[in-house]
Amino acid sequence: MTDSQRVQPAQSVGGREYFSESQIDKVWTEVTKHFPEPLPSGYAFPTTAPAFFHPGTPHPMFQAGLPDEFAAQFWRCAWLAKASTDAPTNTAAENSDHSEMARFASLPSVSANLNVSAYNQLTASYAKAKSVSADQAEYALQCSGFTTAGGTK
Repeated sequence: MTDSQRVQPAQSVGGREYFSESQIDKVWTEVTKHFPEPLPSGYAFPTTAPAFFHPGTPHPMFQAGLPDEFAAQFWRCAWLAKASTDAPTNTAAENSDHSEMARFASLPSVSANLNVSAYNQLTASYAKAKSVSADQAEYALQCSGFTTAGGTK
């Protein structure tokens, strides 16, 4: 289920639905409580929506699907972080981590709202330019502010 199937968006404009800031923590709670894939052991979603959803400006609105995407990115960052801490010689753990991460494109709202091919090309280009692994590049590009107990991402 997507976020807008769990909580009715406050507004519909031009065929698009939007959540209000007053709804966003409830939406976040519903999205993370019912997230379709597990986080690695020792990791937890933030208990409230990330700071992005509380910008301090009057009456912000957030397009339906965005909370799903943030949760999916947090999930992905958790698996990237776990993969980086698994011993390089632990092939079974690394394969398991990457098996989990392969589910990213099928998570709620990701396939509908994110050009996964372009995302992967950006990561590969950055990895090549910085001479790092694709996982290290993706973590650097997408996971700033990530913490195991739920950071700003």
